[in-house]
Amino acid sequence: MGWNRTGQQFAETLRKGVLTLEGTFAIGTTGAITKTNGDGFTIARTGTGAYTLTLTEKFASLVDVRFYLVHPTVAEYSEFLALTEDVDGAKTITFVCHQAGTATELTSGAVLKVVVVGRKTDVK
Repeated sequence: MGWNRTGQQFAETLRKGVLTLEGTFAIGTTGAITKTNGDGFTIARTGTGAYTLTLTEKFASLVDVRFYLVHPTVAEYSEFLALTEDVDGAKTITFVCHQAGTATELTSGAVLKVVVVGRKTDVK
C-alpha cells in the first residue's frame, strides 16, 4: 500500500513515483515543537538538539531531506545532520541541530521548515 493520496498534477520529476512532503514547525522553550503545519510526518524532540521525524506511511527509499531554520529576531547559523533513516521500516529519520560542531537546542521563537522527498512504495 502506501501514500494512497492524489498528488498535484504538475509536480514533475524524472524519477517515477517521487513524493515531496513539506512541513513548518514552531519551536518553543527548550527546543520543543509547539505547533505544526504540514501533512505526512511529525517531529518530536528526543534530546539536546536531537529530533525524530516520523512519516505517517512508509517510503520505498529516501531521495532527499532538507532542514531550514528561520528566526524573526536572532541571526543564527545552524547545521542539521541527518543521523539515521529507516523510511521503509520504522518510518523515521533522526537528526540533530549543530552550532560550531556542538549539538544545541533550537531557539525559542524559531521556525523549522522541513522538506522530505521519497520514492513511494507502490511504484515498480
